[in-house]
Amino acid sequence: YFAKKDGSGNSEEIFVKKNKDVVLIDGTYTACSLDDPDWELTSTKTILYNESDRGHAYNMFLKYKNVPIFYTPFISFPLSDKRQSGILTPSFGTSDDSGSTYSVPYYFNLAENYDATVHITSFSKRGVLFDNEFRYLGENSSSLYNFSLLESDDKFGKDRYLYSFKDR
Repeated sequence: YFAKKDGSGNSEEIFVKKNKDVVLIDGTYTACSLDDPDWELTSTKTILYNESDRGHAYNMFLKYKNVPIFYTPFISFPLSDKRQSGILTPSFGTSDDSGSTYSVPYYFNLAENYDATVHITSFSKRGVLFDNEFRYLGENSSSLYNFSLLESDDKFGKDRYLYSFKDR
């Protein structure tokens, strides 16, 4: 059993290596009560890497009321709230104009004062949208650059694009 401010869990086996990495075998994690959690994450093996501030989970399930609703053979995740590059939460939806949509954003932590987010969005009735946002924070200013491209829009038959620049 282990507990942290934002959650708790248990594991069949826990190993702490000399370099302070932690290996959990058949572990669970939840922010709910351990006795009867609404949701929990389970994995056959999880490694918490101390130096890189990352965790890797293998054969991970997200369960709601003990019913598996999502599975991935591997996932990498941050161990703190420090900004790190990686895939953000995907989104999906539908509309009459664009059909079914699915978007996967990727965040690039480029430096302490600038970053970028790239979204790739698939529209079943229109094509694939590429959207890029770049943010820069200066000592007395901030800038936001945005460029979006929907190449060969299936609805209008031509390329569609949008770009903007904001500076304060």
